[in-house]
Amino acid sequence: MSLPKPQKFKSRLAAIEKISSKVYLERFELIEPKEITFVAGQTVMLYVASGVNRTMSIASPPSEKTSITLVHDVSPMGAYSKWALSAKAGDPMEFMGPLGVFILDRQSRREKVFVATGTGIAPFHSDDFGLYFRR
Repeated sequence: MSLPKPQKFKSRLAAIEKISSKVYLERFELIEPKEITFVAGQTVMLYVASGVNRTMSIASPPSEKTSITLVHDVSPMGAYSKWALSAKAGDPMEFMGPLGVFILDRQSRREKVFVATGTGIAPFHSDDFGLYFRR
């Protein structure tokens, strides 16, 4: 399988939702380029501040080409957590992606077992079997 080449994106925060006491769901609308191609299980590297980057798994399905959804735990209170806690719709965010190769080998006939807890559910949520986890 050939993976999409990473590129730099400009986006804006379209929506942010607190889904538990410490977990937030963020949807970023792409500005330039306007579409992203990725495989479920890939990540993006967010440019949070000068010299501060954070890698997050994409939680949206690959069929959503004009935005990406991320889910993350703010309790570590790192740079991205602090950004998210003060973020408002319309705030800009640049990122590089898609990155990573934590993807499902659909060619393998081997039985698969998936285990994920907390925000580790994002790469599983992104794939077709993520339908089981949608709200």
